[in-house]
Amino acid sequence: MKKSVFPMKAAKIVRVATVPPVMIGGLLLLLMLRPCGTMRGAADVIVSVGAFALLPALAYPLSMIVPKWRAGGRPQQRRLAIILTVVGYVCAFAYSMATGCSDKLRMLTVGYAVSVVLLAAINAFTHVHASGHASGSTGPILYASYVYGAAAALPGVILYCAIIWASLKLKRHTLREFLCGTGICFLGFALAVALYG
Repeated sequence: MKKSVFPMKAAKIVRVATVPPVMIGGLLLLLMLRPCGTMRGAADVIVSVGAFALLPALAYPLSMIVPKWRAGGRPQQRRLAIILTVVGYVCAFAYSMATGCSDKLRMLTVGYAVSVVLLAAINAFTHVHASGHASGSTGPILYASYVYGAAAALPGVILYCAIIWASLKLKRHTLREFLCGTGICFLGFALAVALYG
């Protein structure tokens, strides 16, 4: 009997739909549709979308267009994604520190900046391979749950479980790697809440 391919296709859809730039883009859209005091003007929106979503997302087309990077395959794409994500998140952090933005936006930028720096350092200097997908997709769930409460927390938990399932199903990460990435995100956001919550 032929094995069903539906679970694998579903897992791929979940993985693609929950890459960090898409997740943070979804959060930013939610923050605009249901304002909670995070964004105070057009500049906050433009910088947040550019730094958190668009710049990190450039890793995917650039890794296919530039011949040298394309030759590096998936590992090169992952490295480029981490580099552009670090640059984007640090730029968003610098903007939030230099302007009169809301404490909620500062909390978001601090949480993400700390998370991505920790993630990059752990993956570069240790043998632990913490999941960037887990860290980047957990952030929007944590932040939405913090600012919107239970209305976002339950859907967030369900979505998180779906992301774990998809990652394990496709063998992109082990459970340890995924939980390590999640833990890094929790640390970043715990510090952010302590400072600006």
